Amino acid sequence: MRFRSGAADDVPALYELDLLCFSPPFRFDLAAMHRYVGASGAIVVVAETDETLSGFAILNLARTRGLLSYYVTTLDVHPSRRRHGVAARLLAEAEGLAARKGVGTIDLHVFCGNDAAIAFYERRGFTRGRRYRNFYGASLDAWGYAKWIAL
Repeated sequence: MRFRSGAADDVPALYELDLLCFSPPFRFDLAAMHRYVGASGAIVVVAETDETLSGFAILNLARTRGLLSYYVTTLDVHPSRRRHGVAARLLAEAEGLAARKGVGTIDLHVFCGNDAAIAFYERRGFTRGRRYRNFYGASLDAWGYAKWIAL
């Protein structure tokens, strides 16, 4: 598996994988995907196997608790590549890039009903914060998570 930085040229493929990975209202439209990938300071990590997109992570800069942080906008792994460590490696690559940029915290939200994602992030040192009511829409709450990373 090869990891590389993503760019605007990757957006159509990233968008197609996002459609495969998430159902509405958890996925992004094409315009949003362009906006997140092209945002100033964005970290986009792409995982490929034999030139086939296995997964990707997008982290965007945010100001949280008065400090500059990175926010995990999305972490997508092709269904055929799940349970192969792709998500863990994508997240580790993104965390390393954030640390090299001097940003020491990463935040994210997880749908309260996504037990697999909750367990994944907690195993990787993310701490659960408050519950955000209707974050993804009516009756679709999210947990907020944060992690301090070594600079």
